[in-house]
Amino acid sequence: MRFAFSICAVPSLPAQEETQPGRLPATAASPTATVSLPSSLTPTLTPTPPELTDVLFKNLKARSIGPAVMGGRVSDIAISPHNPFVFYVGLAHGGVFKTNDNGVSFESIFDKQPMLSIGAVAVAPSDSDVIWVGTGEANDRNSSGWGDGVYRSTDGGEKWLGTSD
Repeated sequence: MRFAFSICAVPSLPAQEETQPGRLPATAASPTATVSLPSSLTPTLTPTPPELTDVLFKNLKARSIGPAVMGGRVSDIAISPHNPFVFYVGLAHGGVFKTNDNGVSFESIFDKQPMLSIGAVAVAPSDSDVIWVGTGEANDRNSSGWGDGVYRSTDGGEKWLGTSD
């Protein structure tokens, strides 16, 4: 989008030039002159982001930064056998998340349960609404949770029952 600016010019008179009262000298600009600025000086509403190319990323290398952050591990992923856009992600310490749009957005579906350490997630091949979740993580480390059993949902993760219930 381009803008035109109106500039109100204030006449500056050289010392040797005299004018009659109420008249501007011939060299003064019109008070309503419109000036068109070059495109480099024209303000824009939204900046254009730089184009992302391989050149920008070629020198970036993955590296281990150590055990400073132990959370955030994905323990298991289960994909619906009837709809590949629906899948479940079990996190080592974050419960179970579900996506209905191939990972564009996720919803937490297990956060009201007493145990959020997840070791396994499975979708029943006969019915995509039946989800099995095994709590507890198999890694033997100080940030692993032991778990408290297996849970089952028959409505795609809306409600859960422990198998011992």
